[in-house]
Amino acid sequence: MKKNVGSIIAALTVGGFMAGVALADQEGIPIIFQGGTQPGVGSYTAMARWTNGAGATWIAPPTNTTSVTFADLSSYGSNYVSVATITPFIHPIMCSNSSSITISLTGVPKYEFTVYIKSPVPPPTNGQTLNLELNWQ
Repeated sequence: MKKNVGSIIAALTVGGFMAGVALADQEGIPIIFQGGTQPGVGSYTAMARWTNGAGATWIAPPTNTTSVTFADLSSYGSNYVSVATITPFIHPIMCSNSSSITISLTGVPKYEFTVYIKSPVPPPTNGQTLNLELNWQ
């Protein structure tokens, strides 16, 4: 379920761009249980990736925004460890080594937002979601 919590909510245009000054969304994103290793992140046990309404993983920033914050707001206990990452299109992954990351937008046309779960699972388990927030400023 998606809920808009921004003070200025923008409409999605045909081209997939959002207009407005600030937009924040929180979503329950399904977890993909595929362990692996990601540069900048290291080993992980599961992941979740933000998508737009059409299911695409590359998201264009709203007009007139200068930064973005991506955060995992999930609360699965003290042993739950996640790493939020932002990947600018055609650039290396940007990793925070924590459950939240904020970057300045640099004219890149689109970004990908992924959370990697570093703690052993469960929790979370199959059928559960991560509570993720994407906040454009």
